[in-house]
Amino acid sequence: MKNRTLDVRLAPRHSLDAVVTGLTIGAIAGALIFGRRRRRRVPPGMLTPIELYQNIWARTAEYFYDSHRLQGWTAWKHKFDGKIHSDGEAIDYANVMLASLNDRYTYAMTPAAKQKDDEASEDPLAVRATRISDQVGYIKIATFSASDVVAQLESALLNLFKRDRITPVNAPSDLAELDLPGGPEGLIIDLRGNGGGWIYEAVTAASLFVREGPIVTLDARIAGGVLEVEQIELERKRILSTFRLEETGAMRVDERERKPCIAWGKRLAILVDGETASAAELFAAALKHNTGARIFGCRTRGKGIGQQLLSIGEQAWLNVTHLNYYTPAGVWFGDGGQLVSNGIVPDQIVAGSTGGDAAADDDGLLIAALLWLMKGLSARRL
Repeated sequence: MKNRTLDVRLAPRHSLDAVVTGLTIGAIAGALIFGRRRRRRVPPGMLTPIELYQNIWARTAEYFYDSHRLQGWTAWKHKFDGKIHSDGEAIDYANVMLASLNDRYTYAMTPAAKQKDDEASEDPLAVRATRISDQVGYIKIATFSASDVVAQLESALLNLFKRDRITPVNAPSDLAELDLPGGPEGLIIDLRGNGGGWIYEAVTAASLFVREGPIVTLDARIAGGVLEVEQIELERKRILSTFRLEETGAMRVDERERKPCIAWGKRLAILVDGETASAAELFAAALKHNTGARIFGCRTRGKGIGQQLLSIGEQAWLNVTHLNYYTPAGVWFGDGGQLVSNGIVPDQIVAGSTGGDAAADDDGLLIAALLWLMKGLSARRL
């Protein structure tokens, strides 16, 4: 999920005792009347500011993934009683509380802030593609946060393979068996600067390249504070999720639609840098495990955690870290460098691995990937 941080600055607030000290009885009565007038009526179905703060406290206790960091959490429930008089103050003080978890990805925000963030994540150019040569195509995936990133990626691949769409005539009954002639034999997938996004978008995007195999394992804290393990794998006609409750062992399965495996069998090179993170790391690891893709660049950020957005009434949203994810090889990348940052160590480390322009003559990382692809494609023809 997209990461955000909030810089909270709170001005000190005087207690009621300090306000009334030295006042006459008449002045005290006036102050109390004034206090009653300040209290706003809460519409039906809305939370009071105190309830808003305490709901954020409760949902965090329920969903936050690292129970060890919640030690002493009870002390925060009433820590700011008497200081919270508005929704804004409730959110500000909640963020003071949440900061104690030492997880910059867990924070509260207003509905307006969430809307602004949602609008910023929608990128009509999340995917760009071009042909470097007759044999090699280049695809830049800027983010997995855009809601239509999979559609953009599918369209880009079809364009590279000179097809407008997958029609019933050329759509196989087995979506994992798709061969589109006339396109490049090698693809460079540029994930530099891709900070991640939605996990399931990355999984579905992987189905455009992976015929079948394991994609990711999620260890998530769900409603009720229960730990649920989800193993996601690609089958030839579907995306299959197998869920298991850690406490009881109860299991269930769910399936989602996969995409046609347009790029199966193509030689893949993936470009990464220190800003490649989260869902982008998941995507790269899945392609490496299942297709033999080679990764070029420098160590990625190492964010193997995911967040869930929870609505707190109609007045706030809580972005809470609620899961760890593991690659098909069982590797946890870390918590985004807060305490642990393992990341992906590329197969070929290339200095100065930044950029992202297929036309740049001085992009050493792109050149290294292109040389590897061309060498492999030449060997295929022998």
